[in-house]
Amino acid sequence: MKKLLTFLPLILILLSSCSDDDKKTTSVDIAGKWQAESRERYECPEAGDNGTLTCGTYAFCFIIEFKADNIFQINRTSNGEFLASGTYVLIEDQLAINLQDNPAALFFTRDSIVRSGNTLTTATAEETTSCKTRMVYQKID
Repeated sequence: MKKLLTFLPLILILLSSCSDDDKKTTSVDIAGKWQAESRERYECPEAGDNGTLTCGTYAFCFIIEFKADNIFQINRTSNGEFLASGTYVLIEDQLAINLQDNPAALFFTRDSIVRSGNTLTTATAEETTSCKTRMVYQKID
């Protein structure tokens, strides 16, 4: 019993250091419908590759819906045309999306995802061009 009392403080210290804080989870809630507002490419090696697209650009204007069961769907804003669907994984502040038609094909990953009120901002560095990309979405539901 005396040995147990001697080691009890050490055991309590070790157990308290293994808290839930060590488990990395996300505080970013992305469930719902988000309308793409803009995509900015910057710090590209070729200056002509820098630029911003906004929802006024037909091909760029879309809504992405993230459902609670890790399913997503993308539709064109103007006419509701189905564009893509699949699954997503959100770990900490990183988002990965896989297309349903080809689960092995990664649609995109975002190095960071931040939600501020009804604005969702994602950022990444493009591997093929070395450009940095920032996407901004507005929550619509």
